[in-house]
Amino acid sequence: MLTNRSKRKNACTSRHEIQRKDYSSFEMFLRCIYPRKYRLTVLSVDDILPLAAEYEVQSVLQKCEDVLLTELEFKIAKVSPHHVNMDSDVKYLMKCLYYGEKYSLQELYRRSFEMTQPYKLRRYIQNEHYKMLPDKNKRELLESRLLKIEDDVEGKLYGNSSMGIRTPQLMYCGATSGSFQVNIQCSSTLFQ
Repeated sequence: MLTNRSKRKNACTSRHEIQRKDYSSFEMFLRCIYPRKYRLTVLSVDDILPLAAEYEVQSVLQKCEDVLLTELEFKIAKVSPHHVNMDSDVKYLMKCLYYGEKYSLQELYRRSFEMTQPYKLRRYIQNEHYKMLPDKNKRELLESRLLKIEDDVEGKLYGNSSMGIRTPQLMYCGATSGSFQVNIQCSSTLFQ
């Protein structure tokens, strides 16, 4: 019993050197745990999230996800000063998508995945966070986006009758030419 107590006492007073960690980031991380008075910001999440994942501190991971989700909602709602322009919103979406995948933040990943789909690939293909995503996630995003585009085009190309039978919507081009033209209009939300 005495040796067990002394082991615990030594464990409590022993020092562990933490190498290759930025002091200020680690201090913020510790303040998130105890006394839990540190207020996370979008900027501090970049430093704290890797530490919370490394040390498996679920409460801090959840706080980080909440901060990122809140900022995401502000950007999508175009609340000033969170929303600057569409490019900054797309950049932030890619960051959230990457963090959601890397740190297993399911809600963040799901929300950013949904919100990214309407944007053209060229808006984010050069983004640093998009480039760091695993190929599996990139393919999943692009396949989902393509399916939405196909559904949109199909919905515009074929009318939905009450019988559930689809018929092409054709426009007659003129009496003399005798030709028909297919009129396709895609929703602009898929081509931002």
